[in-house]
Amino acid sequence: MKLPKLTAVLACAFMISEPAMADSPDVLPLQEVPGVGLALDVTVDGHLGRFLFDTGWGVSAVTPTVAAIIGCKPWGRVTGFRAIGERLDSQRCNAATFRAGGFQAKAPEVIVVDLMKFLPPGTQPLSGGIGLDLFAGHTVTIQSHLHRLVLETSASREARIKTAQGITVRPVRDAQGAALTVDVAVPTADGPAWMELDTGNNGPTLIAAHVADLVGVKAGEDKPQPLTMPLRPGVTVRDAAIVRDLILDGDIGRGFLDHWDLTLDLAQGKGWLAPAQQ
Repeated sequence: MKLPKLTAVLACAFMISEPAMADSPDVLPLQEVPGVGLALDVTVDGHLGRFLFDTGWGVSAVTPTVAAIIGCKPWGRVTGFRAIGERLDSQRCNAATFRAGGFQAKAPEVIVVDLMKFLPPGTQPLSGGIGLDLFAGHTVTIQSHLHRLVLETSASREARIKTAQGITVRPVRDAQGAALTVDVAVPTADGPAWMELDTGNNGPTLIAAHVADLVGVKAGEDKPQPLTMPLRPGVTVRDAAIVRDLILDGDIGRGFLDHWDLTLDLAQGKGWLAPAQQ
């Protein structure tokens, strides 16, 4: 089941600390939640929980239950939008500290989302959601095939990108600059289309109707279509595609990303892809 997508919504930029061992990357295991996606075990203000990890979520959030445990009284409003344009409003908590392995980040604020109401019946309880905003200013490599999130050091970053292929990306900061997702440029005859890189999309690639003909699929069809969409020489999205009316150009999910290791320099707005490590 595809989670409701907050297109770059709802959370604040974080102050990022270096991994505990400056010369080696911190490797965090990701868990597969059947029918939902990837999850990361972290503590928030000392409370251990399992959080959805989703590069397209754009938010770091806690559930109302966790908010109560960490002593938060939700207040105010933060507004974001799903890819289909639906508006979503959430309340927020003040500062919270997240820890996983040797990584630590202090969030000036997080939002409160009743996550479980969006998930399939019987899904194991989750404590909230973690987006790329938690890693702002850092370089991360997402190995969704191996279920790993690598927090790169300067040295490991340079070693990794030597054998990877650069892609053109841009950070997307909606919700008054609070959220963080990343779009990749897709070359077309009319210019670059910008599509979200989204580990939370476990279904077909989503293509906006307004660019469908530019990437070789047909608008007006409800069923999945075969998609062959080059990002650069040697890197092509080959996946099923669904055409929808979206407020972005597209959404590229795990049908593509499970075949590649995605490295994102979230400080400089740069990205690389390498064939997935086996």
